Order: sequence, then structure tokens, then C-alpha cells
Amino acid sequence: MSDRAYSYRSEILPEVVYPDHPDWVNLYNATWKMAFDNLEYPDTHILGFRFDAASNTIHWVVAEKNPHGLKNVRFNQKTLSCLCEGLDENTGKIKLSVETTGEITLAASRMGRSGEETFSLHRGTHQLFV
Repeated sequence: MSDRAYSYRSEILPEVVYPDHPDWVNLYNATWKMAFDNLEYPDTHILGFRFDAASNTIHWVVAEKNPHGLKNVRFNQKTLSCLCEGLDENTGKIKLSVETTGEITLAASRMGRSGEETFSLHRGTHQLFV
């Protein structure tokens, strides 16, 4: 058994069709293989995100006020997007937009501040402030 959390399976990736440049297709496939070979831990932080499949929870430490996030992430048989839209001048809080195809828990916090705010989200688009 591998100690890697993820294994490369070309069938889960979009297929590139480029008959005039088969070497580009090979480069595309090699790049994905290398990426999967280096994904070792399922709780690795990406842009402040940590995914906990067992509890169906996404932890997000928002480190900056500028727009950023992840789109079209597959997590626990759902697809979701989590975007920071920036600082809301009316509330002084950071506005988050989360779209999900199913129920998830989002535990969000701002870097440098204590405590997480936990949101139980159902299918749909949600505007949140932290």
C-alpha cells in the first residue's frame, strides 16, 4: 500500500486532444502525474484551506483581504467553490461566497484572530462574513 494520499489516475482528468502536438499532450499528462506524486497529505493547507473528509468540514483560515479562493473543488462527493470577495466596508468583515452541491460544514477564521466561525451549509450559494 502506498503512503500517498492521492494516486494518479488519468481517467479522472480532462483529456487533452491536440493531434498536431502529441508532445504537448505527453507534457500535460507528465505534469499531472508529477503533481499527484507530490500530494502526500490530505490535510495539506492550500490557500489556508484544510479539508477534513471524516467530519465533512472545510477549515479556512483567510489570510488576506484580497479576492482569492478555490473553484470547482470535489470534496466528499460534492463540488464546491469557496471565494473571498474582499473586505466589506460596511461591516469591516471579510465577505466569503461559498457555493456547494451538498451539505458541508465550513469553519472559517481570519489569520491573526482567535476562534473559528462555523457555518452549516446546504446546497446552494451562501454569502458569509468573518
